[in-house]
Amino acid sequence: MKIIQGYPNFYEALMFVIGDKYPSCVSNDRKKFAYQIPLRNFRRGFDFYELNLAKDGNVFFTIATMVGFKTVCETNSNIHNYDLSISQWQKEIFNISLFHFNKDEYVVMKRGSIKKQDVERERQRREELKRKVEEIRINNLPENERIRERLKNYKESSDEFLKLSLELSQNNNKGCFVSILLGLVILVSFLANG
Repeated sequence: MKIIQGYPNFYEALMFVIGDKYPSCVSNDRKKFAYQIPLRNFRRGFDFYELNLAKDGNVFFTIATMVGFKTVCETNSNIHNYDLSISQWQKEIFNISLFHFNKDEYVVMKRGSIKKQDVERERQRREELKRKVEEIRINNLPENERIRERLKNYKESSDEFLKLSLELSQNNNKGCFVSILLGLVILVSFLANG
């Protein structure tokens, strides 16, 4: 029996989401039901929307983006053991889509690159943007809340620093010096921002 026969609501929900994007069915067997949609900026690139059979007999939804034989990124849903309603499947497909299409790898690929260094630059850019937004949020708080937030952030960075420094000191003899140096850097940055 083909997998899609046990999940007709999935098919209806999927067609609602991708029906206007000229999808092509590329798999329809007992383990996988999949449609592909061509990517505009890569001649051999596709987004695959798949319903897959899990090892335990349940199913999960996947969006995978490939350029040629390279998988750029892949996002899986939770495992389901029954056919959800059409609206529940639509919600599941939309949620996975939003997460998938916002991944660093996908954003960089849409700009025309699948190189690791470009993905890493995008990841760093997003981290820097998050830090700036968090700093603006903290600066707009009343003074007592701002101090509380800075102390909380300092404690979190100190805990992370302690964990890393212990790992470093276990790996080499220079770990103690590096630990002290990093601790001073964190303390100075806290005092400068406080």
